[in-house]
Amino acid sequence: VARILVQRPDIVILDEALGAIDEASRQDLLQAIADALPRTSVLSFTQNPPPDRAGSRHIDLAAPRPAQSAATTDLRIPVPA
Repeated sequence: VARILVQRPDIVILDEALGAIDEASRQDLLQAIADALPRTSVLSFTQNPPPDRAGSRHIDLAAPRPAQSAATTDLRIPVPA
């Protein structure tokens, strides 16, 4: 996470990177990244999504038609222009 904050990339890909921490800490960490890097897109891949499926968009790859998955609860994450 420190490297993300220092390098300030346009895109961050988290592949099961937050699976070892509790749900509250995961949400706090994602929100801290969003607050610190408002123009960075964060893609988080997980096998165990949070109950509220936090994020500005959610795609369930196990769904019959993944591309048509519903939008979910928005965090305060602005979408880069």
